[in-house]
Amino acid sequence: MSDNSELSQMAIAIGEIFKATTAYRNSQYISIAEELKFVKFYIYLQQMRFEDKISVTFDIDKDLDDINIPCFCVQTLVENAYVHGLEPKDTNGHLTISIKKDNENKFLLINIIDDGVGFEKIPKFDINVASKGTTSEAVGSRPHIGLKNLNRRLFLMYGEDAVLHIESIPEVRTAISFKITIINSFCKFKNLTKELLKKGCFFMIFNLLIVDDEAPIRKGLSEYIKWEDYDCKVVATANNGEDAITKINENDINIVLTDVKMPLLDGIGLAKYIHENRPDIAVIILSGYSEFEYARSAIQYHVSQYLLKPASKDQVIAAVKEVCEKIVTSKSNTRIKESELAFLKDQLFQQLTDSNVIDEEKQKKIDSFNLDFSHFYVAAFQLPKDFNEFSKLKDIIKDQQIESHCFRYNNMVLTAYFCDQNSYIGPIVEDCKEIEYLFQEQYGKQLDIGISAHHSTAKHFSKAASEAITALSLNFYSASHIIAFSRDYIANRNIFPVDISVRLHEYETAILQLNFKAAKDVISTLFSNLQSNFTDEASVKNICTQIYLISYRLVMSTYNLPMDEKYVKMLTESSDIFQLKSIVSDMINDLQIQLTQSVKKYSSFIEESLNYIKEHLEDDLSLEQIAQHIHINESYFSRTFKKECGNSVISYINNLRINKAKELLATSNLKTFEISEAVGIHDPAYFSVLFKKNTGMSPKAYRDQFVNV
Repeated sequence: MSDNSELSQMAIAIGEIFKATTAYRNSQYISIAEELKFVKFYIYLQQMRFEDKISVTFDIDKDLDDINIPCFCVQTLVENAYVHGLEPKDTNGHLTISIKKDNENKFLLINIIDDGVGFEKIPKFDINVASKGTTSEAVGSRPHIGLKNLNRRLFLMYGEDAVLHIESIPEVRTAISFKITIINSFCKFKNLTKELLKKGCFFMIFNLLIVDDEAPIRKGLSEYIKWEDYDCKVVATANNGEDAITKINENDINIVLTDVKMPLLDGIGLAKYIHENRPDIAVIILSGYSEFEYARSAIQYHVSQYLLKPASKDQVIAAVKEVCEKIVTSKSNTRIKESELAFLKDQLFQQLTDSNVIDEEKQKKIDSFNLDFSHFYVAAFQLPKDFNEFSKLKDIIKDQQIESHCFRYNNMVLTAYFCDQNSYIGPIVEDCKEIEYLFQEQYGKQLDIGISAHHSTAKHFSKAASEAITALSLNFYSASHIIAFSRDYIANRNIFPVDISVRLHEYETAILQLNFKAAKDVISTLFSNLQSNFTDEASVKNICTQIYLISYRLVMSTYNLPMDEKYVKMLTESSDIFQLKSIVSDMINDLQIQLTQSVKKYSSFIEESLNYIKEHLEDDLSLEQIAQHIHINESYFSRTFKKECGNSVISYINNLRINKAKELLATSNLKTFEISEAVGIHDPAYFSVLFKKNTGMSPKAYRDQFVNV
């Protein structure tokens, strides 16, 4: 391509992008076809900058062109991928733009994937503070304003299930995706579709009521227009205004098409009734020439359209189309307004949770939402770890009859229960039981619920929330999944058992002596101590992990026997202290069986070699070196060692080294290469290969098992 041609193409691309930003500046939605057109112009300009450094793949389902999405949502993500991911990369990069429908054609799945530098820390955009344009985590010096704004738009337009989802492995793969409801894909108004798409309209059927005292006119308007072609349906007809009111009360009516002159109640009287009682219904009046000015007097009743008789088919259709557009625009605006109000209310409760100071601004918000904090409780709902669809739980809570407001707070849902002066906690508990039951029935998963004490002022809301969260944590010590806060429960909460290290040492000594009764007694006393002090869950799991590691180390180093690593996962995933106690008990029983069956005496020189190996594990050990140390023929030593220990000398040494490495990975912050040195393997690459060969996983994957314990 010539320089002039390239400049010309660049000028066209820049012009089109500028035109798009101007044309859609005040629009919320854009068709996928239009969005992708401008994305391609942007990509073209970037490819001119970077030549062949960045390649792009479009993976777009067919028949999506007319489907509506938020303006420049794909553009924002593509630009983010270029600027923050691909441009800083030293080598060539690739970008994939994917837009797919789900199997039921209900949702669009939009995914922007690149192999750029990625995120060191995944940004977390808190929808509860989105209006401030801040994130809960700072990411270097890059604020990611574009992503924040898009995240907030998605939340306000579609709810919290539509917010951005980010996955990143630096230099390998970064994917930013979101899921939104498909809108406008079924609109049948041929001439109206594009306009509706621009306004973000959704599909609906418009129910018509035809009102005229002349039967032929009613029949003509009802039957001689194919209303289904225009997403309309005539659900009823009426011969006068009073008959029309009856039909309105019996049916779900969107549009009334009425004559002016009728017996009993004329069109003006009908319009007045609708204005005062059903302002959501649009009215189109048909009148003769002589009645036109009379009909115009109905403007005070917000009549949508006036048609002169005889009106043509096309005129009637055009009037209905215009009214339909107004209805869907109004509904779309209402939906956004409701989302904004819900967002502001959630934000208020977030602020009340975080601070007990009720300033003038907060009080104004409390008054504007007509909230009465004279008597209330707070309940905290903890979702299962593998279930993060907060909106589904919120829907269940909102469906209950009791007066409340629920909102997301960090990784849980908090609910404020408002009650009268004589109310007690019983109805709150029953409501929580019903929510627990419905959630279990619908999703097959268990909820944990904590309930605060009674409070009577807004400035105590943060205290109530804290009590609910504290009660929630006490589920760890209860067979029930619903706990009401009590000060008696937490009297000793902050008293951590001081003799933990003593108990652990007693346990280690007992295991070394193969005194399993003493070991079990120590553990029983330890758990009684933990329970009486309501020690927090993380600390209890940490102590149990220490018990496992003590057992592991003794079994491996003293007896060179394998130990079942399933217990690590079981300890991590346990939901209460009773499960933990049972798991530790089972582990000790397995340990007892294993050791009593496997402990045996070795030849004196083999015993000496085992001690030498343990003392010099960090050194470069060889068969020859060990045989020389114990003054035994190398070949005879090798045969005897394998016979008595069940492994070759080198395999035994490698097993010890890997077992020592496991212990260090689980209990220290040493880097992998430092651990490799510490166990006598001076080549980190070989260490990783040997570790994976022995354990089936990399050193990092093994360490990750213990991170959250």
